[in-house]
Amino acid sequence: MGPWGSGIVVAAIAALIVVVLLEEPVARPSPAERGELSFRKEAMCLTCHILNDRGGQNAPPLDGVATKFIGLKGGRGQAKKFFHDHIIDPKNNPGTERAKYPFTQMPSFIGLGEEKIDDICEYLLTLK
Repeated sequence: MGPWGSGIVVAAIAALIVVVLLEEPVARPSPAERGELSFRKEAMCLTCHILNDRGGQNAPPLDGVATKFIGLKGGRGQAKKFFHDHIIDPKNNPGTERAKYPFTQMPSFIGLGEEKIDDICEYLLTLK
């Protein structure tokens, strides 16, 4: 037996190295991709909001929301802050179309946690 053990062990290690080197790395989803998943599955935003002709009719439509708020709030950072604050405390951070939906009140989604809320904000910033 050589310093590396039997030939079978060496062959197994070499095969493992080849498999590891040939495997493609698994890409981690972007914050916006994770945010879309949370938006749809956890926060269930489309229960009330409409997007791309799908969803509820009880809250403002979200088509073009990024373009709208980036313009209204003076930039991407301010729009993201508004989305974040609105998701956490919608009563104290009302949207611009509140008067059109007087009988509904968005609940707080603070229970999702900061990372998921931040991801949802990143997703909302893609809706141009």
